[in-house]
Amino acid sequence: MLLLVAAGPAVAQDTRAEWLEQQRAERAQALAAYRPNIAERTLLYVEDKRILEQLSAGWHGLYPRVGGFTTGSGFAMGAGYRRAVPGTTQMEVDASAAFSTRGYKGVDLRLRAPALLDGLLHLDSTARWWDYTQEDFFGIGDSSRVNRSSYRYEALAFNVSASLRPRRWLTAGVDLGHLRPTIRTGTDPRFPSIEQRFTDGEAPGLARQARLLTARSFVDFDYRDERANPRAGGRLLIEFGGARDQHASREFSHRRTDISLQHILPIFDKKRAFVVRVAAAHVDPVTAGGRVPFFLAPTLGGSTTLRSYRELRFRDASYVVVNGEYRWEAFSALDLAVFWDGGDVGTRLEDLRLKDFRSGWGVGLRFNTNRAVFLRTDVGFGGTEGPRLFVKFGPAF
Repeated sequence: MLLLVAAGPAVAQDTRAEWLEQQRAERAQALAAYRPNIAERTLLYVEDKRILEQLSAGWHGLYPRVGGFTTGSGFAMGAGYRRAVPGTTQMEVDASAAFSTRGYKGVDLRLRAPALLDGLLHLDSTARWWDYTQEDFFGIGDSSRVNRSSYRYEALAFNVSASLRPRRWLTAGVDLGHLRPTIRTGTDPRFPSIEQRFTDGEAPGLARQARLLTARSFVDFDYRDERANPRAGGRLLIEFGGARDQHASREFSHRRTDISLQHILPIFDKKRAFVVRVAAAHVDPVTAGGRVPFFLAPTLGGSTTLRSYRELRFRDASYVVVNGEYRWEAFSALDLAVFWDGGDVGTRLEDLRLKDFRSGWGVGLRFNTNRAVFLRTDVGFGGTEGPRLFVKFGPAF
């Protein structure tokens, strides 16, 4: 009897363990394999085939052109054609044209050699014509929105550039060019044209059309994991440049410095990240009594700087902007974001103070693959002129 009493619980325990194991096996068989929905399947296909990268840089043949104009141009769409130069394996020619919903137009012709010396050297020459019909101008410095006007910015530009990339994270280069801008009457029917509201003294370059030789050098320390959709790493970009006025007075000759520092702090296996970006720019005349054309002055406001203000809202000789974002993956192919932006413009960088910054906050959506953000929407609040909505192709910074 003692043996029977002792054996009973052991047999029952074994039976229960077998029953639990059988239940787990049946549940495992009943579970259906996860099947991505049509949106996820489409994005995974785009990512796997690297379609976005091919269209932006490597696709030979006819391709769609999306965007490529200044901020505030509206939705821009066009077409391009890219092919290797006959008889060569390392040079290609690229021609494209686009038209936007606000009447902006542009034509680009490029000849480039993107991977000479085993990818160390990149050469690029570009001829561009553009016609920006409704650019906004509110004035220089602490401007008021009631002074909003528009101007038409037409230009022909030629550039030749060379860059070296000794490491994946390091690029340095120079760019030489010629710019022939023409400022005309703006076409936005809602606002007066610039010459009706401002004088040449208030908007330098309004009376005389400048002819400029341009130069720029840069060093780019880019250690982000993915450049079009970074989830870790950072970037430091330093640029020095300027322009030489071809007029005898050299009135519009100027020099310019730009610095941008960005860092991404990932958490939870890169599913979430804090992003901080600080950028500053300064431009000043080369000659005593010289001036900087108003359309070449640094600007603040819009989808990549202050998202609680409209595009080109503020401009002056200097600006500083600070951006902070918290991004998290809501589900595959969609990130949510909350952000804060702050910045200001002024005559000198040393005059800008954090306590005086114009600022705002907002929320956004990031439709993406692992390699690139292909559609972004941001809604900015907290400015003095109401909420702002931006829909853009590509990341904010």
